[in-house]
Amino acid sequence: MASRLEAATKQYGVPLLMSGEFAALLSPAARARTRVVDCVTVKGSATPVVLHTYDADPTRAPGMGEGPVGPAGGPGGGSFSAGPFDSEFNQHPDLAPTWAVDEAFIATWDAGYRAYRAGDWAAAKSALAAAAARRGGAGDGPAAALLAFMDKSGGAPPRGWRGFRELTEK
Repeated sequence: MASRLEAATKQYGVPLLMSGEFAALLSPAARARTRVVDCVTVKGSATPVVLHTYDADPTRAPGMGEGPVGPAGGPGGGSFSAGPFDSEFNQHPDLAPTWAVDEAFIATWDAGYRAYRAGDWAAAKSALAAAAARRGGAGDGPAAALLAFMDKSGGAPPRGWRGFRELTEK
């Protein structure tokens, strides 16, 4: 499965994909930072797998592009990681700024993804295109992947659509 997911990262334009089973093992705070991007079957399996990604941009971390960053960045010269955090993803000064999407993007994405799975591809295309536009010039790899799949299918779900598709590319 790990090999199939790693290969699929190219199709979705993301650095990381994880299965829904793996995402379910994450802490609630970590899981809240994942995004469901598709539901697929992979080569060698007939069981659908929900795919998640983590929308982070490591270049947004403090000190990126400014030379090496050592462990002396925290209060009193210590590591920020030594301090207590109620929500590391929201409060840790090295981790929080790397979050690459906002709540409006997530709401738009979720509406598009739900419509895609339900077979309302006209609504899905509209919402996913709007989500991709919110990401600016870089766009959004998962939105591009779903839009391309829907276009390749003629803009309407295939007969017998069950809310998932087969990943056939490597």
